[in-house]
This record gives sequence, structure tokens and C-alpha cells, in this order.
Amino acid sequence: MSATRNATLGSDLESSDIRWRAPEDIMEVLDHALQPIVDIGTGVVYGYEAQLQKCEEDDGVSAEQLLDVAHRQGFLPELEAQLFCKTLNHFKKLRIAQGTKLYFKLDGRGLGQENDPRMGLGDLVTETGIKVNQICIEFCERHQQAFTDVTHHAINDLRQLGFLVTLDDFGRGSSELKLLHDISPDYVKIDRFFLNGIDCDPRRKLFVTTVANLAHVLGARVIAGGVETEREFKACREAGCDLVQGIFIAKPFRKAASAKLFYDHIRTPGLGRKRREEQERIRNELVDLPTIQFDASMNELLDMVVHNQDGNVVPVLDANREPRGLIFMPAARTTKTPRLHWIFHCDHLYAPARLPISIPTPTCCW
Repeated sequence: MSATRNATLGSDLESSDIRWRAPEDIMEVLDHALQPIVDIGTGVVYGYEAQLQKCEEDDGVSAEQLLDVAHRQGFLPELEAQLFCKTLNHFKKLRIAQGTKLYFKLDGRGLGQENDPRMGLGDLVTETGIKVNQICIEFCERHQQAFTDVTHHAINDLRQLGFLVTLDDFGRGSSELKLLHDISPDYVKIDRFFLNGIDCDPRRKLFVTTVANLAHVLGARVIAGGVETEREFKACREAGCDLVQGIFIAKPFRKAASAKLFYDHIRTPGLGRKRREEQERIRNELVDLPTIQFDASMNELLDMVVHNQDGNVVPVLDANREPRGLIFMPAARTTKTPRLHWIFHCDHLYAPARLPISIPTPTCCW
């Protein structure tokens, strides 16, 4: 019965493609709502996912099916570029979102082909005054079979422009590990299937814990997407997820007045006196180290070392102010000119709040 209904709907869509002759025709009925993605420990809003929605819900055609129509008609790249521009303007007007991330899902079919307007997303971001490193492009396995070498090169080109990459709905398909390897994402969003009932299903919790550990080793942050209950939220926190999203946190919204800086019900419960004293002692022992950008010159590095003789480690940060490596120097210096023994570098070094930091293999030395 279901198969027959789907076949009928597909036939109806193809026969009605004539209604959607240009990107503007579909743009009239599509819009994005923003759903907060928050830090799982603090409740502070980390970013917003732009969720594609229909403005009209009475014709039985979903937003995803309209993208299929655009693909068949040959204007999917133009449509996605226009949707991206529309969402950017919405995000820019959200003053409370300054400094947060915007997660935007790209269909990905045909990405990187000749004259693909989606390869000019960097220019669109620059025109709005938003930083490119605030934008996370989401990809999922729905059309993974259409991903070619050209697609992967295009993803790398977008990353070179400063865009971050998210692997969406992880675990849904059969080739997710291959995608995890091929696109080397900055974020991994776990599919709702594995979060549904995670609080009472040990196997699902084991899967999420394993994925979180793997993602952290590869330098990616883990997003628990679609969390609907407090028990699911707590189970995801125990499993090692870094960020959380879902109706338990907040529903998608279109009005800027609905945005918040943080969500109190997500914050970690208050600590006892003994725990607070322990944290205070740890905080007093922390050292505020000087950092250096990954594209700094050697003269800037040497100048920093000369003026900071007490330290023996310099964290290297990328354009997002996130760690990408360590420069190690010997504690005892017998010469006036500092000697840098090793530079540690990795493409995605991530140190979440729980600090499970693993030092990569040294790749360069003096």
C-alpha cells in the first residue's frame, strides 16, 4: 500500500514539474527556520541549523521532493545558492547570533560542476559581512551515490575558503564510514534513529559512545541531533556528545525574538561545595598561554618565544580560534636564541571540555 502511494506521488510530482520551471517558482514556497545547537555541558548556544521548510503544507509535496524536482529540471545549483543567500540574510539579522555558527545543508548533487554557483558561496558570505568560518556546510548520505571525485574536490575547495563541514545523519546509511574518511568532517551529527530510546537501549548508547570516541580521535565534534526528552539528553551527555539539538532544547523558529543566548534547562546541575572547591583549585593552577595563528610568519613565532621565556608550549589556532597543533620548546634554554624542537600538527585537533587531548605525531623539527 505504501509503495503504491509513493509511486503515485512520484508520478504526480513528475507530471507537475511544469509548475516549477525556475528557481524563483520554488523559492516562493520554501523558507528556512533556525534551530539552536547548544553546548551539551553549559547550555550556551553554539550555532543554528537552517532547516528547510515549506511555506505551504497543503499540496502533499515535501521540501526534499522539491529539491528533486529542481534537480530534474536542471536548476538545483541555482536554487541552493539562492536559498543560501536568503538564509544568510536571515542569520545576519539575528543580532544575538553574532559569533555563532550557521549550519546549512547542501544537497550536493552535481557540486563542483562547471559554472556551479554553489562554488561562489564564499563571495555571498563576504558580501553579508559574516565570517566564512562561521558557516558549516552539511552533507548526508542521501545522494552519496552521486558523489564523484569532482564532488570531493569541490568540498575541499569550500573548506579551503574557510567553510566548515558537517557529516549529517551519521549512521543512517551503509557508506557512512567511507564518507567519514573521504570528507574528514569538522562535525558529525548522529542520526535520530540511534538517539530514540538511547536512555534504555544499551546497544544504541554503545553505538553513540563508539562514534563519539572515533570522531574525537579524528578531530571532529559530535552533535546529538533530534533529542526529544531529558533522558535522551542525559544519555547523550554520558556518551560523550559535545553539542545537542532537538525539540527538548528548542523548536525551530523564524522570528528573531525567539532566539536566546543559552538554555537554563540544559546547564549542568549545580555542584556541591567540595566539587566547587576542587574546580577552584584546578582553575588557580591553569596558565594563560599565548597562542599563535596557524598562518603566522616565522618572525612572529620567534618574537613570541623570545618574549615568553617561561613557557615551553605554544598552541596553534586556526581562523576559528580552535586548536590545530602545538609547538614544543625545551624548558631549559642555554642560548639566547630559542630552539624549537618540534612542531606538532594535525588537521583537526579538538580539545573538548573533558580534555581528552591526544598529541599527534611530530611532523617537523628544527
